[in-house]
Amino acid sequence: MFDSLLEHAKRQILTNPVLRRVFRERIQWSDGSKLVACLLSNRIDLVVDVGANVGQTHELLRLYGYTGDILSIEPLSAAHSILQRKAQADPSWHIAPRMAIGAHVGTAEINVSRASDLSSLLPATPTLSETYPGSAVVYTEDVEVHTLDQVLADYWSQYQSIFVKVDTQGFEESVLDGASESLRRLRGIQLELSLIPLYGGESNYLIMLERLARMDFEPHLLLETNFSFHLRRQVQFDVVAFRPNSPSYPSPSSPAGRDVS
Repeated sequence: MFDSLLEHAKRQILTNPVLRRVFRERIQWSDGSKLVACLLSNRIDLVVDVGANVGQTHELLRLYGYTGDILSIEPLSAAHSILQRKAQADPSWHIAPRMAIGAHVGTAEINVSRASDLSSLLPATPTLSETYPGSAVVYTEDVEVHTLDQVLADYWSQYQSIFVKVDTQGFEESVLDGASESLRRLRGIQLELSLIPLYGGESNYLIMLERLARMDFEPHLLLETNFSFHLRRQVQFDVVAFRPNSPSYPSPSSPAGRDVS
């Protein structure tokens, strides 16, 4: 309930001209504003949201001024149905067939958690179960698995600058393993990384950051995603990285590329 009220308040601030002036500084320095500023400066014309859940990233990007195309990929049947319904109101929002993204084409069983955004192809660790009760698995689903290279094959000729966001609850390295061609062509990437193991078999965040560096991606933005008051420490963060020397737009009137005056 509190989260929905908070999101409603954010939406009111961002869409009301008077409130936008009152909260100008907070809008300019919000995570959404910073992320969209990075997308605009790198001329991103397609955001690929791997692990889209029910479209939270789409809503965030639209609120802060990104108007380009979005491709959402989601493995859970219930969440995928919600995405399809929501996308009817946005012609620039495309929903891929229900699938998971991994290292190889095949099928897999996904653990569906009480809090659907914590669902994963990997088992939860005791730390996750203890810290986030919503991670408890309520049932499993079979899902087709495709590689990012396979999914993006038809998109390279349509877009000039593609950005991929990967939020797959510990399965990020497997997504990269199936994206060798894509990673050579992407302008930017966003990964959610864990500072402590939350899912069995997930890779250490330092290994993932080193992998990005070897692929010539430079971190442009770090975003806090999960802080655990139970553990009294941050447990996850997002790294947003781009290839160096990317062309930039002229300086926008605000960090998000839209006027907040």
